[in-house]
Amino acid sequence: MLSKNLLQDLLERTQEIKIKAERFKTLPLETLNWKSSPDSWSILECLEHLNRYGDYYIPEIEKRIIASRYRPAEIFKSGWLGNYFANAMLPKEKLNKMKTFTSMNPKGSRLDKAVITNSLLNNRT
Repeated sequence: MLSKNLLQDLLERTQEIKIKAERFKTLPLETLNWKSSPDSWSILECLEHLNRYGDYYIPEIEKRIIASRYRPAEIFKSGWLGNYFANAMLPKEKLNKMKTFTSMNPKGSRLDKAVITNSLLNNRT
């Protein structure tokens, strides 16, 4: 796949997700903090989890891109490790539970709608 086509596709997907995330702002805080079970995460906890990872990875990725000695490839080709992680995160019919680092686990945090705003700002598109 051409790198520029992949980047365009990712930007379009990101914009669609941002539009969907924006709709969460219209929901009551009670709904955003609701959990189906004590061990599950609420909508806001899911978004906060993504925010915490984004706070780490986005600046790190930007730093590595700036420091790279290589020019962008015209054709994108993922390696086996990239494919493994990308496929592991795809939505599946049966929920794919994974453990997370304690610092990235928002369970029990007091969260409000600012989490949604942070989610929309953090992806920097």
